[in-house]
Amino acid sequence: MAENKTPKDLYIFLTSKSPDIYINVIGYCIEHYTLNQVRLLEISEDRGQMGSVMNALTNFRDQILARLKYLQSCQYDYIDRCEKTIKKETK
Repeated sequence: MAENKTPKDLYIFLTSKSPDIYINVIGYCIEHYTLNQVRLLEISEDRGQMGSVMNALTNFRDQILARLKYLQSCQYDYIDRCEKTIKKETK
């Protein structure tokens, strides 16, 4: 249950290429705060790279959403993929 009822925006500065580490942060904030939106940010030194940075952020967002979807269905995609790989190798 959200402790703070005032809607807030959550800003996450990306420092890792793995979306998994952000899942707990997002989950905690959803549980304890009322969120308007979650914004993913990445600092780029080259303004000419904005298009590729935006594409990467969109892809990253999609990866986070996919992992959250898996978790809602009681699956963890990394573990499930590893288990499928192991089963294929042992056959």
